[in-house]
Amino acid sequence: MSETALFAREFLRSPLRTASLVPSSARLVERLVAAVPERGEPVVAELGPGTGPATEAIQRRLAGRGRHIAVELNERLATHLVQRFPRAEIVTASAWDLPGILADRGVTQRTWW
Repeated sequence: MSETALFAREFLRSPLRTASLVPSSARLVERLVAAVPERGEPVVAELGPGTGPATEAIQRRLAGRGRHIAVELNERLATHLVQRFPRAEIVTASAWDLPGILADRGVTQRTWW
């Protein structure tokens, strides 16, 4: 099944857990990833990665540096992401839980950018 079909199926199955009918466009992903620092060991928190178009680009930009914590509310999409992106920390939770998720992982406000 294609990434777009998976995303659309999950939206139709549970629109409140999958907030869009289609994944992020390449143009949007390019703009999002531009915020990821090119140097250092950044902590990148991604909210609602869906099937992972931005996740893939973030992983490429980090190239093994820093940490990438992706928070996905939809359990099926989160399972898909875990299989697809083993270097990312995939968390099945709501974006509302982000402060606790970061705290549980030792990410303090001083490390945010």
